[in-house]
Amino acid sequence: MAKEPPLDIAAGRRLLFDVVDLLERHDIPYHLEGGTLLGLVRDGDLLPWDHDLDISIPASDIARVDFARRLELRLKFWRLSLRRFAADAPEHGWRAGQTRILKIAKRHLVFGRGWPRLDIFAKYSAAGRVSWVAKDRIMSVDERHYAGFDTVAYQGRRLRIPLGVEDYLAAKYGEWRTPVREWDCGKDEGTIVADFKG
Repeated sequence: MAKEPPLDIAAGRRLLFDVVDLLERHDIPYHLEGGTLLGLVRDGDLLPWDHDLDISIPASDIARVDFARRLELRLKFWRLSLRRFAADAPEHGWRAGQTRILKIAKRHLVFGRGWPRLDIFAKYSAAGRVSWVAKDRIMSVDERHYAGFDTVAYQGRRLRIPLGVEDYLAAKYGEWRTPVREWDCGKDEGTIVADFKG
């Protein structure tokens, strides 16, 4: 497998702000997620060894990132692709055909590989939990983290983060204050509850 290209922090910031601007302009709620959240909260910047950017949107709002809004990103030379669920999982809150993830990458990159890339995870609520899929794993946290939002300062902006962010990061990463360069959310993530079958 080819090694991931090095992170271009400036390009990553442009993509992050393009997407956040679009979401805020259309009043679509979001939270920073994964390594993007960890880097901004712990280090005050994007992680230079991360492979992509991560945001989450409540499943009830993901459909609002519709064609017109996608077109806005296309005009800025970003390519979008959508993945949907093939089967129902009522215990996690989703049905077949609903959006699982929206992937954004530079238009010229083949199959979404290369930098920068951004994943928007659809977050589904059921039975007091919020669940999503990443790296063929179902992940879940207490819904209290998504009952609103806090913010983190970054490059003169205030970006949205989950409530109780330190507890949230501890659930995901364990000892999150110590940098770990080799991390695979499909194996190391503390919020994994099951394998994802499609």
